[in-house]
Amino acid sequence: MMNGNPYDSVLQTVFRAEEAVVHAQANNNPQLFQHAHNALLQAQQAVNEVLRNDGSKSAEETHQLKRAQELLKHLFEAYDSIQIK
Repeated sequence: MMNGNPYDSVLQTVFRAEEAVVHAQANNNPQLFQHAHNALLQAQQAVNEVLRNDGSKSAEETHQLKRAQELLKHLFEAYDSIQIK
């Protein structure tokens, strides 16, 4: 994947997606909504890829990835709710 810890990289991608969703919620701007959507998709793909491909995860890394998945689920729900408005 990347240099350094791939789990940290994936978690950072999820946190960037969270920031994008929060920013889109605060500002009614179609470009921000699109950016948030792209960030969410990128984060989801990164989490899924690590869960699927890396069999050497520690229990803590697995726990963090599951938490990241749960956060993404909530972020997608939040994104969907602001799209409806």
